[in-house]
Amino acid sequence: MRDLLPLLQMLFAFWPLTLLAALRGAWLGRDKQFPGALRRGLVTFLILWGLFATAGVLLIAYHLPPLGLLPQPWNGAAFIVIGLAAVGLLLGLDWWQNRGVWRSLRTARSVQDLQALSPSDFEELVAAFFRSFGHRVRRVGKTGDHGVDLVVYTKDQGKWIVQCKRYRSSVGEPVVRDFFGAMHHEAASRGFLMTTGSFTPQAAEWVRGKPITLYDGPGLVKLLRTSRKMRRWR
Repeated sequence: MRDLLPLLQMLFAFWPLTLLAALRGAWLGRDKQFPGALRRGLVTFLILWGLFATAGVLLIAYHLPPLGLLPQPWNGAAFIVIGLAAVGLLLGLDWWQNRGVWRSLRTARSVQDLQALSPSDFEELVAAFFRSFGHRVRRVGKTGDHGVDLVVYTKDQGKWIVQCKRYRSSVGEPVVRDFFGAMHHEAASRGFLMTTGSFTPQAAEWVRGKPITLYDGPGLVKLLRTSRKMRRWR
């Protein structure tokens, strides 16, 4: 371990380059989707920042001063301040991007409110609902999603999958059948199919006895209203 310490000292001196790499990634992606590119750049920077922080702690533990492009104590102070600023910027960016979704989660009172959302915002609204109960949620891309929009990781009930349909019409039995197949493909213990529309009687009958929960528009509004009351008493 001691043989690696001089190398760690030298590497720590170049931590500012991680910030430049993150900014470069955000700049290159500005024409596509700047907030998303900035977020990816910040996440990359914080991962590298954490590795440098670990190296710095090891150096201090062995009573070796970390090297830097700036003199001490300015180098250490800048390292800490920039790391905290990156965390704050990332949290602020997440709030800014999802502010409309969180507002909808608090204020959606009717099916019309839900149908006014874009398909992406409706999907994020459902994700925010599951996250509000402490579950970890991963949004699935459009390519090869097998009818899965969200994957919910619970602490003690296994993995769930969710399909979100911002519809004004009815969801039929074929959609439910395909979703059940996606559950087996994903090895999910439970599935949730949520729509702002309705389900046909055949679809509702087909899921009987299966680990699938259907929420139509009115049911979803009621669910959101109940969840708001539950969180108010927490």
